Amino acid sequence: MKGLRSFLGSVVRNTKSYFLGVSKFFSNSVKKPSISPIIIIGHQKSGTTAIAQLLGKAIGKSVSIDPFYRTPSKQTQLPSVYSNKKMLGVYIAKNGYLFSEDIIKDPEFSFFYPELKILYPHSKFVFIIRNPFDNIKSIFDRLKIPGDIKEFDENFFPEVTKTWDWHTILNGELTHIKGKNIVETLALRWVYSTHVYLDNQQHFVLVKYEDFRKNKIESISNLSINLGEIVRNDISDVMNKQFQPKGKSAFVEAKDFFSKENFETIGRICGDLNRTIYEGELL
Repeated sequence: MKGLRSFLGSVVRNTKSYFLGVSKFFSNSVKKPSISPIIIIGHQKSGTTAIAQLLGKAIGKSVSIDPFYRTPSKQTQLPSVYSNKKMLGVYIAKNGYLFSEDIIKDPEFSFFYPELKILYPHSKFVFIIRNPFDNIKSIFDRLKIPGDIKEFDENFFPEVTKTWDWHTILNGELTHIKGKNIVETLALRWVYSTHVYLDNQQHFVLVKYEDFRKNKIESISNLSINLGEIVRNDISDVMNKQFQPKGKSAFVEAKDFFSKENFETIGRICGDLNRTIYEGELL
């Protein structure tokens, strides 16, 4: 009798899962891309997920997180879009349900800003920036890569190989941004992303991650106002929610985390732009 109940329970669960999957498929197939979403851009691990989620909660709007990474068959779809960026509109239309929310956040938007501006002429754009030393440290920490690494072999780092996304980011496969090692690669990506903001400042609302960390409620409130949105909901109950995995070295200073060579590499590549942002030379 117990075995029969277990069997029937399994059948019910599998049937329910099947119909939920079918329902989700048809729901997704009819969802259309949002006409003028709020678009959030920023380098990986710069706080884009937390800020997007908290903004959505505050102003009562839906949020899509990392549609590029959630694309079905992304290994075949995305390379063609990166190689021919004019195909971005076709890609978005094909995956409309991923772009159907009021707020859309994806770090990969940095590589498609001109195309996004054409596709979404009435959208408001937000750029999130984080100090490059802490930003790259957070990526290393997330992927469990030691800060003193010299030679990188991804096969020794399961957090890198478990997803196609980090693999392509570190090897520069899609963006053709690749340094002599992964420290240089990530530093060059940070520079590229930051130039997207600096070259188009008039079209972005800027949020510095460090300001957000100091006072999350005030930062989200200011962002909402700058976007012309009304704060409708209290976020105090979720403002400290961990939206992304937290590394073990989160409270270690970047200069203590990285080897002298790796720390100086980041400074050499990112230093000028970092000073521009944080010492207000152009802002």
